[in-house]
Amino acid sequence: MRKVYLIVFGAVLVAAACKSKQRLPEGILPRQQMQEIIWDLTSAGEFLNGFVFSRNLNMDKLPMNEKWYEKVYS
Repeated sequence: MRKVYLIVFGAVLVAAACKSKQRLPEGILPRQQMQEIIWDLTSAGEFLNGFVFSRNLNMDKLPMNEKWYEKVYS
């Protein structure tokens, strides 16, 4: 009998955990907008690593990173 209770309890937990929630909490970006931001950040990082930093080895990278990432965030 105890196994039956455990199985039923487990099934209820699984059903509650798998409940679909389509609504995003407040303050969370939609998926499409987040993908666009991640793409912009990745593109800025690749540009810096592939073109800017490879040509200027003695450059201070932190200010340049901040400059380009600020362009993405604005």
